Amino acid sequence: MFFPDFRLVSRGVALFALIPLFCLPLSAADWSGNYDSPAAYYEDAEGLFGDELRDALHGIIAPHNVLSYNDVTLAVRVLDEDPDNPDNLLLIYSGISVPKTSNWVEWNREHTWPRSFGASEGGPAFSDFHHMYPCNPGVNSRRSNYSFDWLPNGNPDPGAPGSKVDGSRNLYEPRDEDKGRVGRLMMYMDVRYDGSDVGTLNLTLGTTRDNFSPDIRRFGNLPALLEWNRMFPPDFRERRRNHLIYDGFLVGNRLIVQGNRNPFIDYPDLADALFTADLYRTWGSYKAMHFPMEVWNDPEWTDPLLFADASPVPMLFEFSQDLAPGTGERGNLPFVARTSSGRISYFHFTELREHARSGVEYFVEYSETPLTEDSWQTYSYTSAQVLVTGSTDFARDLRVSDLGLPGAERTRHFRLRVDMNYPVDDPTGVVFDPVGTFNESGSIFAYFEAGEEGLRETDWWGQVDDGDYPFVTQEHHGDLWVSAEDEEAVWVHDPALGWLFTGRLVQPHFYSVSADAWITFIDATTRPQRWFYDWSSETFRHEGDLRP
Repeated sequence: MFFPDFRLVSRGVALFALIPLFCLPLSAADWSGNYDSPAAYYEDAEGLFGDELRDALHGIIAPHNVLSYNDVTLAVRVLDEDPDNPDNLLLIYSGISVPKTSNWVEWNREHTWPRSFGASEGGPAFSDFHHMYPCNPGVNSRRSNYSFDWLPNGNPDPGAPGSKVDGSRNLYEPRDEDKGRVGRLMMYMDVRYDGSDVGTLNLTLGTTRDNFSPDIRRFGNLPALLEWNRMFPPDFRERRRNHLIYDGFLVGNRLIVQGNRNPFIDYPDLADALFTADLYRTWGSYKAMHFPMEVWNDPEWTDPLLFADASPVPMLFEFSQDLAPGTGERGNLPFVARTSSGRISYFHFTELREHARSGVEYFVEYSETPLTEDSWQTYSYTSAQVLVTGSTDFARDLRVSDLGLPGAERTRHFRLRVDMNYPVDDPTGVVFDPVGTFNESGSIFAYFEAGEEGLRETDWWGQVDDGDYPFVTQEHHGDLWVSAEDEEAVWVHDPALGWLFTGRLVQPHFYSVSADAWITFIDATTRPQRWFYDWSSETFRHEGDLRP
């Protein structure tokens, strides 16, 4: 794939550069600013994954001003201002709008990463603006220090419509509008606080919670937080908040600036590149592997349903086959293997490991009449019919056997459909036809894989060579011109016999336009001494009798 030159200007690393006094800070009433990160802010993280990416991001976001806990009270009045009412702010977990002046009555300060799990007083995490939100006191109490997770059977939080709580398991599920922001701020805390700050331990996301280790505070549930990050992308409020924390804002005549950003708000795909890239593939980690960060948020470059410049298949299909974009060639994508007699033996394709977590679903489809779209059906193969021919850390090559069918019935054509359920269960997908995807001519013969010497075996005219389609060479009849949009209705022009008609369900019989008769060729004869059986007269006739 061709990419433009994404050169990034160099970034200063001095701490004072994080306090941009040379530009005007955004005011509380400004809801139309550019909230993107500076061009060079993440250049040290470009192209990195896993632990290397973690180290780079920590180095980018760790240098910041540590502000006081009292500053949080001032800050949330600006950071969480209600865009429809500048006298109010919006509460976390409920979205309820309350007056800014009613603190400690209608709202207080919520540590989304709990103090008892490492965001304790005396360390920078205690007052980090990125995870401090205004919250209803009752909701704050019910959320307690619980981990975040899906709670399909949780109890509704009476003070936070849409949020749920399960006190027996120490779990809390925020409403959908807050799920994405909660996931991203928790991942920020994991990366920002690695135990190197005085007063704050190593904050670590996982699947379990533990606040008894001497150096680490584990909190959960990371898989759910990753899902929320994918399902609920940052809105303008979250992006504005992130930018104000970095760029600064005025409270009276005072400029308040923490001076760092949450990278998962600027580039949500960093979450998969960091937390899942070493475990399984997602569309986010795939984008991180193959595209410069500058275009990650640009669907014009990274929409999975778009075609890569050098490939005839969409990027979604290349992702599902564990291929780099632009490398979709016939040789390394799904194909059909045949037996020496020309019958189908196996359908080969590649499947991502843990593909449900990757957000894709695979369907092998088959048809006896592949040019008729309604004829395609899902092939429900069993595990006994699947042979693994090779594997990598993230994918495995499968062979689905059709050998269980009698030889005469193995005339099926196969294709692969891939549905994308990322980031939500929306079965948008693509179809890869091992022949049709690459066959620009539309030859019906192209569904039959070439055997020895480039010949193909058809159900209705035996061996043919369609290398010059629509001109087809048949061993008994020479060069023929074929016209067919559907293999149920195939018109053939024979230079000696004129127009003939047949089809998959008609063969081995042909209708001769010139003779106005149905005929069957005697394959033991060849041109120019061909013989056929005339069904109307019930006699054998010579080729010369049939000439127009």
